[in-house]
Amino acid sequence: MFGLFEKDKINGFGLDIEETLVKVVQLSSASGKISVAGLAKSDLPEQIIANHAIINPDKLSAYIRKTMQEAKITTPYVVVSIPEAKSFVRQIHLPQMEEKQIETAVPFEFEQNIPVPIDQIYFDWQILTQSDAGYELLVTATPRDYVDSLIDVLSRTKLKPIAFELESQSSARALLSEKNAGEADLVIDISELQTSFLLVEKNNLQYTSSVPIGGRSFTESISRNLGIPLPEAEAAKREQGLVADSKKRNIRQAILPILDNIVDEIRNVIRFYDEHYKSHLPLKQVLIVGGGAKLMGLSDYVSARLNLGSVHEQSLVTLGDSLNHLTPGPTLAKVDGLTYCTAIGLGLRALGFKIDLEM
Repeated sequence: MFGLFEKDKINGFGLDIEETLVKVVQLSSASGKISVAGLAKSDLPEQIIANHAIINPDKLSAYIRKTMQEAKITTPYVVVSIPEAKSFVRQIHLPQMEEKQIETAVPFEFEQNIPVPIDQIYFDWQILTQSDAGYELLVTATPRDYVDSLIDVLSRTKLKPIAFELESQSSARALLSEKNAGEADLVIDISELQTSFLLVEKNNLQYTSSVPIGGRSFTESISRNLGIPLPEAEAAKREQGLVADSKKRNIRQAILPILDNIVDEIRNVIRFYDEHYKSHLPLKQVLIVGGGAKLMGLSDYVSARLNLGSVHEQSLVTLGDSLNHLTPGPTLAKVDGLTYCTAIGLGLRALGFKIDLEM
């Protein structure tokens, strides 16, 4: 998205910005093997980003610099995430035409499918399929005001953006490979404040949605139901998850009503896929990532709920492995790959990127 001219290869890094976290990942490649050159994350205080709007650009810039220093990242070239909640993803159909005409046709057709004027967004598109019937295109877009505010922060941080990319595109890159090209997959990304749902078919993003329920929602429910402070509730969530029950500290029963809302939304996304996608490859697997995916017993519970009474062939529900493109090493444990999934996908795109160094 919003790519620049390409000429010389450089190694940039990935920058994933959430409302509560900043994460950076730089990768390196040698002899065909990709490894982690640097990574770090920093918690963001409240009122730096609120409701996906940057409130304090100077403080955000300072936290980005701090996180880069911890990761020992010095390159100014960066690929930056765009949150799902600030994005539009649509498939559109165009009749047969010369490819050079697509550039003109996409804005007109896309504007019919989004709730904002075309002159208020930045957008990008890719051809998914071409046949005698025409083109099927995937179009992604983000409001100009958000991207412009992000560019301002990068400028304050002395960073040069290579590209901006939807979180979903980055996560899919980290999780999937050529072996997934003949299937459909659903990625569930449970972050601190929201959960995103990413439908990928033949390794191409098809659909995204999100709900404002995340890991913090689990903690708040535990705190409310057990009458304990939030820090104690967070510790209990990490220690017990969905596995342990006790009459005095029934963590599981405090979490399940919140988690069931996420499961219901997964069902809605699967139903949408069944009804709206003509090719309809079988949904092979449901991959769960994000910091909230560390909840013990999560994938087993989601699997049981999704497949209970289902008429579909059972889909494998498992934690996603965002390290599958990387050479194993001590820098990053598999469980931490859940937290860094989007940042790793951004880092993969930034690795060996071609850019006009005179820009």
